[in-house]
Amino acid sequence: MYNCGILRAMLTLYRRHTKDCHVHKTRLSPRAKRRYMDCHCPIWICGRTSDAFVPRQSTGARDLAVADAQRRGLLKQGQDTVAHGPRIDDCVERFLESHESKLGEKTAGAYASNLSACVPIAPGAASSTCVSFR
Repeated sequence: MYNCGILRAMLTLYRRHTKDCHVHKTRLSPRAKRRYMDCHCPIWICGRTSDAFVPRQSTGARDLAVADAQRRGLLKQGQDTVAHGPRIDDCVERFLESHESKLGEKTAGAYASNLSACVPIAPGAASSTCVSFR
């Protein structure tokens, strides 16, 4: 998973086989059964993107093409965050949450008002990430 100190993104798709799946009648090892994809059991995903851990969760799909599209979408989101930096609205929210206990109600309201003005009106605008303000 690590390569020269850099964490690589890796999301794994696998099937969680139902009790009546034909894979249980084979002589495959438990590890090989998990990788076995020639059935119609639900597909699950786990691993990490370049910026976040993805806990084990169902893709809600039984079709491998649909699940793989979801996997690629998660990887793309991670690459976007790494390339462009965190979104301003996320930064504002994290800042306000981290300083909530240190500020009075009036000051917290003023911070929220002023910082919310930094969030671009149009989603996806050129200035929607913190990197664009450096």
